[in-house]
Amino acid sequence: MIKNDALLNEEMDPRLMVERLKREVALLKEELSMATGEQRTDALTEEDINRYYPTVYLWLYIKLIHISQIAYRL
Repeated sequence: MIKNDALLNEEMDPRLMVERLKREVALLKEELSMATGEQRTDALTEEDINRYYPTVYLWLYIKLIHISQIAYRL
């Protein structure tokens, strides 16, 4: 017996996708807060800042080099 599972090929507007994902993130944050009993904030702690600063700095430095190489070619 042959069985076919048809899938609908739909494209979603990226802006709608971003909005849907933002709502999903907000809902998941709320659920996590209720499950842990801990109030969550989007603010970084001093520990977070110290931990991620080198990575962000390096990423920005690499992007700056890339942009300057592109500008040099123009």
